[in-house]
Amino acid sequence: MTMSLSFISCLFLAAGYASDVCPQHGSSSNARTEGDMVVFDAGEVAYRLEPAKGLSSIQGRFKDGRWIALAEGFVVNVTGVGPVETLTHAKINREDSSWHGRYRFPNSSDEMMVRIDLSGGTLRVRLSAEKGCPLAIPMPEPAGSRGLDIPYLRGYDGTIRYLDDDKLFFSYLVDWTQTNSAVPVPNISYRPNLAGQTPPLGELIAITLSDEIHGVLPSIPNSVSPYRAEIADRMVVEFWYGNFDRIGETLDLYHGYGMDRTAAIIHRWQRYGYDCKLPDIFPPDPKRGGLETLRAAVRRAVGYGMRVALHENYCDVYPDAPSYDEADLMRLENGEFQPAWTNSKHCSPSKMKLHAGKVMPTIRREIGSNACFLDVHSAQAPWFRPDFRPDAPHSAQMKGTRLFTNELWNYARETYGGPVFGEGAYDWVHAGCLDAANASLSVRERFFVDFILLRMRPLAINHGVGYYERWNRFGYEPKDWMLQTPWPEEMDEYRAMEIAFGAAANVGHQANHVVELVAKEYYLVRPLVSRQADSQVTEIAYHDGQAWLTPSQAILCEQDAVRRVRIAYDNGLVVHVNRSGEAWRIDSETAVGPLGFFAQGPGVLAYTNNHKGYWCDYYGDGELFYLDSRNSDWHADPLGQRWSPDNPRANDGELLVAEGPVETDTAVACIRTGEAWRLFMIPQGRAGHIRLRLTNPTPNPHFSPVQRMRWF
Repeated sequence: MTMSLSFISCLFLAAGYASDVCPQHGSSSNARTEGDMVVFDAGEVAYRLEPAKGLSSIQGRFKDGRWIALAEGFVVNVTGVGPVETLTHAKINREDSSWHGRYRFPNSSDEMMVRIDLSGGTLRVRLSAEKGCPLAIPMPEPAGSRGLDIPYLRGYDGTIRYLDDDKLFFSYLVDWTQTNSAVPVPNISYRPNLAGQTPPLGELIAITLSDEIHGVLPSIPNSVSPYRAEIADRMVVEFWYGNFDRIGETLDLYHGYGMDRTAAIIHRWQRYGYDCKLPDIFPPDPKRGGLETLRAAVRRAVGYGMRVALHENYCDVYPDAPSYDEADLMRLENGEFQPAWTNSKHCSPSKMKLHAGKVMPTIRREIGSNACFLDVHSAQAPWFRPDFRPDAPHSAQMKGTRLFTNELWNYARETYGGPVFGEGAYDWVHAGCLDAANASLSVRERFFVDFILLRMRPLAINHGVGYYERWNRFGYEPKDWMLQTPWPEEMDEYRAMEIAFGAAANVGHQANHVVELVAKEYYLVRPLVSRQADSQVTEIAYHDGQAWLTPSQAILCEQDAVRRVRIAYDNGLVVHVNRSGEAWRIDSETAVGPLGFFAQGPGVLAYTNNHKGYWCDYYGDGELFYLDSRNSDWHADPLGQRWSPDNPRANDGELLVAEGPVETDTAVACIRTGEAWRLFMIPQGRAGHIRLRLTNPTPNPHFSPVQRMRWF
């Protein structure tokens, strides 16, 4: 079945080159007057307002439907005074089909300028004033509408809504890259700094009515990450514990398995320990091996072609740090310091680069790391920490936080000559300015891939779908959560979500010592996601076990009802991901098992599947072939350190699996290097059967496991 999604082609392009938050982009139609109304007609959708009644009179109509009040309560309220509502001037600019109005502030001669035009099917409202005063603008909620849960649109809750009676989607989006406010959502808020000065009003607000969910999702007006393609083709591995020798040995091990497209993030290395006496983090902790040991490990890995990033944090400042200075701290509007992690305080955003400039060049020179990890900065919304100090640039504006955070990321890129990784949560706001984050998704969330695939992915590729302990159902409850290697079923679902959301391969600390798991991320997820990254999404369709659903239908269903998705790319790749508890038949020959996936396109076949009852993993594209017969049974021991046999889910050890040119009862990766092939048995030293047919090998579209006696 083919589902056409009318907004994908134009919106994908807009997402990568958007100049503002508007969901839709394109030429606008003429504005015209009809009696007391000004009408903006975009064809299928039209908007109108009655200037004398102000912004709250904005209405919308889709096709031949009724006019719907969209903006009740959308009023600029001067704190302690009243609304801005007296119209003094109005006209239509015939050259660009925009409407211009002026409204007088109450008890003042100052005026608010309003400019309204169309961006595709979006009504774009610009507000400005020459002088500032404390004010608030409530977020409108059309009568009869309900908020929709859009995974990863964190902080903009309630901005995407559905009108049940009219069967239409609605969004009200404040452009966080153009606001002068302290807080843009849910209500726009302008507040005075500690000297009583308030920034002048400056807003771009996008109001959209559509019959498709894609038509109301915000664009992200950021630049494209220069490391987007590289990150898609790397496996990110987290190291939270262990001495530097052990980390180096693990990276040496990866090199021995041909896994040089690795990016390692070393979290615990700092001079005084993790999250202690920040920002004074250099030299490395002597208890973990000190400078020479860390330098040796990092430089070997870099020599293999790996990226290595050390964990840094210029957001939290600790009072016992040698460099501690209260002049570096941001202030809240009440004059107090902004509390941060444990007993630390938030650094003024304008001072972050100053601290980084004292440390980053030294790390680069003395250790040789060629990437960077910046903690916290992308895990918090920029509007969580505007600085109200009068001498702070962009005082009392979230703009200061956003701009100086972008400056810090650019400085890190330049210093290390490589990508900057961050903590997930609000990284969508920074996508492209930040190169990647470990996406803060959860196994408990709605399964809806559209916002990430269509809006974030054109700008930056995240790695993974969350730290295991944040992603899974157990969280931080087990006391040994950092040692709990995820179960096979958990890892299957984690990888399936990576592939569905187009996230780069990721290995958490709990699994970085299990070479079988690491190799599966590297040889299965990494090459497939890299293929996805090069192509545009052309189709997304969901299935509820009974029927196909468009994204607009799926987002309205109960959360647990939709756990299957089909994603097509313009290079011919089609991906099916099944997160339900039952097998999903996708054609007459193939069924995708629970927590499995199946991806096929010109010259490539990849899956984790239990076709004919046998679980195995395969990737083949003519240059790389990987096959894991899953004849090893696993379960976690009480400390979670290793897996040992005892799990009926895996195969019974007597299965010989054949796919493409590979036949094996173990796990194997074959890589073409010129005219030769490199062969890796995973793990090395395990006895097993391998048969290769490497003369003109092609990925086999037919899955064909066969029974044989156990090899010994």
